[in-house]
Amino acid sequence: MLRESVFSSDDLPAEDRFDAWRERMNSTHAPLRLESERAADFHAHQRLISLGAVSMWPARFEQLVFLRTPRLIRQSDPEVYHLSLLCDGAAKVSWGRQANAYRAGDFHLNDSSRSY
Repeated sequence: MLRESVFSSDDLPAEDRFDAWRERMNSTHAPLRLESERAADFHAHQRLISLGAVSMWPARFEQLVFLRTPRLIRQSDPEVYHLSLLCDGAAKVSWGRQANAYRAGDFHLNDSSRSY
């Protein structure tokens, strides 16, 4: 059964947007610590489409730092993989000493059991 929900930070007061996005990411991805220089007036949009064991969520959001620490992994690890396609902009991802840079058109894979 197809289930869908939409999150838009524009529906919220500016001071509530970043915390609401953090809660949304914690429930659709895995528990994360998020940081942004634009947290005071954060803009994000996500469409979550659940297809049983697989979820797809096209999203647009301001520049962010995603941190998945060993402590967060111990607190909750859904043991899932996240395959991402970057459609616009650029991203840098680090796992310990390994780092990769991505640009529009690149795929990357995250494992919820590994810190980054």
